[in-house]
Amino acid sequence: MPDFDDIDLDLLREFSSPSEAAESVRAQIRSVENPELENSKLWHEQIQAALDHAMALFVDANRVEDDFSLKLDADIKVVLGSNGGNCVCIRVAQGYLVVIDRTYFISLLLYLFFAARERDYARHLSSWCFLHHCLAADRPFPLGSLLLTIAAQIQAGFLSFVTEELAKFIVYHEIGHVYQEKEGSGYLDMTKLTPELEDALRMKIDAVIAEKSDFGDEAVGVELTKFVGEFRAFHSSWSIFQTWRDPADSVWKLLLPEKDVKEFPEYASDVFAVFTMLAVDGVDLERSLESLSTRMSIWSLMKLAMDYQMRIMGQVFGNLQAPTSHPAASSRLDVIIFHLRKLAASKGLTPDSIDWDSFGSYYTTIWSKPNDDRIKDILHLCTMIDEETNVPQLPFPLQEEFSDNSSLLATGYLKVFGSAALIWDRSEFKGSREPDDIEKLEDEFDAGVVDVASQTPSALFAPSITLSQVISEIDFCIK
Repeated sequence: MPDFDDIDLDLLREFSSPSEAAESVRAQIRSVENPELENSKLWHEQIQAALDHAMALFVDANRVEDDFSLKLDADIKVVLGSNGGNCVCIRVAQGYLVVIDRTYFISLLLYLFFAARERDYARHLSSWCFLHHCLAADRPFPLGSLLLTIAAQIQAGFLSFVTEELAKFIVYHEIGHVYQEKEGSGYLDMTKLTPELEDALRMKIDAVIAEKSDFGDEAVGVELTKFVGEFRAFHSSWSIFQTWRDPADSVWKLLLPEKDVKEFPEYASDVFAVFTMLAVDGVDLERSLESLSTRMSIWSLMKLAMDYQMRIMGQVFGNLQAPTSHPAASSRLDVIIFHLRKLAASKGLTPDSIDWDSFGSYYTTIWSKPNDDRIKDILHLCTMIDEETNVPQLPFPLQEEFSDNSSLLATGYLKVFGSAALIWDRSEFKGSREPDDIEKLEDEFDAGVVDVASQTPSALFAPSITLSQVISEIDFCIK
């Protein structure tokens, strides 16, 4: 099946401005005249419009005088294209170009959309989109545009909302790297735990113990909480951040162990993205914070997929122990939560300004140790060991013709997505916006897709079936 040509990043870097570089990519897409790609072009343009809108909101927020926005004076443009499954920000002349991979974005978008539908067929489609994102974001997504068309009929408003949220987070995260380069990361309340700082803290702790030990453990504990502590979001099965009160400004900060210092830029870009999303809302901060449960659910699912994509790529390339610059997804959410709580407090808002109870229930499910183990098992099942090299290999890529690829994952992909395409093509409710017709269309999907996904109880569908069970157990805040 045909796809758009890959972007040449080195060629883009040679342009005289980010605008010219971005326009060259857009012109390439517009010039494609293959009839098989017309629907893909339409969706490409809609996603590009969402990315442009996110960029425009950022530019507008930079013009507003307030004490909240993180201002950045830089020439930045954003473009959607085929970029090997990567989202990057490159230097072009005196500015920057954010390049978002289309398959990466679409597979992530569809996974998020269908995960929120309380339908069996949707959980299977979400599972396969998740698997495609984690295992083959650098490969074509042949039925992605069709699935977007189906999603738009089922719930166009929600699809648009998730598209906008995803566009904002990814774009602002990449801009966050530019901000760190030009302005630093002073907004991030995190300190790198150097050996010198660790020794200083240990000496201070020892001094407190020596001074207060005669008054009992409680007295020692009270004194220690004045300058050291820990941050726990909602979970108990993952690592917990240590905190300290920085004597330079009396601000409580997270401590990042020296072995994890390489992850600092990613934490900083995540927090930059969240702060910027709140700043561009166009409403007061309190109203923005009140809506965070839904948004944080989307961020959580997004980070979950990104996290497992990193893990599986490490396995595929035989680098299971290799260091990565990307932190674990649960840690990234914890850092965001830490800063949101502090932000609310700094603006005089009560802890109840954010619906932590609703999100906490959702959070503890998605980041539970059993679910993490199950998803890891699923992804391992979807890889195969090359008998000669003993290196895990992806069952992707899907070849230009599905029939040329007999791998388990590719075959399952064809059967599940293919059944949805067939149902859509034959349904008398296709294209209708009537609520009753949409429900009947989803009933048809439930009957057909679930039947295909379960009629052969073999390893072929084990990943999708198990993953759909995980998804069904999550108490989603996104509805």
